[in-house]
Amino acid sequence: MAEKYTFNELCRTTGRPPAYIRSLQIALDLHIPDKKSGYPPAYLYFMEKVVALRVLSVKVDDISDLFRKERKILELLNVDCLSESDTWYLDSCGTVSDRPDRRLLLTDHDLGFPLNAHAVQSNLDFGGKAPELFKAEEMGEDVRHVLKTYLRQLEKIREKARAEEEVLRNALAWAAQAFGENNVTG
Repeated sequence: MAEKYTFNELCRTTGRPPAYIRSLQIALDLHIPDKKSGYPPAYLYFMEKVVALRVLSVKVDDISDLFRKERKILELLNVDCLSESDTWYLDSCGTVSDRPDRRLLLTDHDLGFPLNAHAVQSNLDFGGKAPELFKAEEMGEDVRHVLKTYLRQLEKIREKARAEEEVLRNALAWAAQAFGENNVTG
């Protein structure tokens, strides 16, 4: 069986208190496993990304919006039908790829085509979902449209992270100088 983490281990590893992690789980509408089930490594990787974005001053609402778009993209591509897991949308987190242009930022899913592709081949639906009254396309759900809005949101987050990067570097340099071994007072 794959390694699982307790909620406290999840908090300790991300370096954040339980109330903080729980508030992120609620804000992102994440599945919260029971104590016996534990958290898979992919869940931990996902939470580390979210915490990193928060450290870079990306708003929870912006992260939540991006995450909702990623889930919608995966649903439109029928990825949700390929797994029985309660956290199917996180199962690719932590995988490494030499094709970041094909991967979603938070969930690490490799779509099999560049995010900015004009033509999209969705996965076949092998799941037993209840049929919808109308097709997704008829209700205005088009994966290309969702990808466009996703890419706009992703760029907004990248710009925020880049703007905070220099501030963070300066803060770390100052902290090393102010609190480093040579400056310990006591």
